[in-house]
Amino acid sequence: MVEQQPRYSNEELSLFKNTFAENDDLLILLRKVMLQAELTEAEDIMAKNVFGKPNVAELLRRQFLPEIEPDAPVNQIIDMWVEVYNNNKDRSIADIAVRVEARAMVIEYIHQQLEYIENSKESTMSIEAFNVNADNLVVTFLARNDLYKHIESQLMFIKIMAGKKDETPDETMKRIKKDSSK
Repeated sequence: MVEQQPRYSNEELSLFKNTFAENDDLLILLRKVMLQAELTEAEDIMAKNVFGKPNVAELLRRQFLPEIEPDAPVNQIIDMWVEVYNNNKDRSIADIAVRVEARAMVIEYIHQQLEYIENSKESTMSIEAFNVNADNLVVTFLARNDLYKHIESQLMFIKIMAGKKDETPDETMKRIKKDSSK
């Protein structure tokens, strides 16, 4: 059996762990930043001090706004457009166009929020743009749900990576056997 190569290096995995392990409050703060929620002064300082570190900001960008990496392990290239196709193969061109417009809106917003994290650059697109409205009902509805789903899934991924045990498959099996005998 060929062992699957991780998308992240050991150093990057350590950074996930050192930054986010057993720290749901920090993940919630990251959600608040991504959703432009009101932050207390202490939260704002914490967000800038933690997420604004160049290595953390780069890792967050890579996670929240992935780009095709030609050197990535096999079957691990992804960007924000891949799922639009995968989830819409059998739809009409008009339906796909609406979904592409919604995804473009999400990508623009996430890029902007990452710029805020990296450079304290003020947001030009408000989270209010994702409020479902009659003028652009389908696009805003799809974009809103896509944005929230994307942010939550990235936070969950970070939580999983931060909590992942550093052990070989043999060590995992021994631990499981030991835990099951309790």
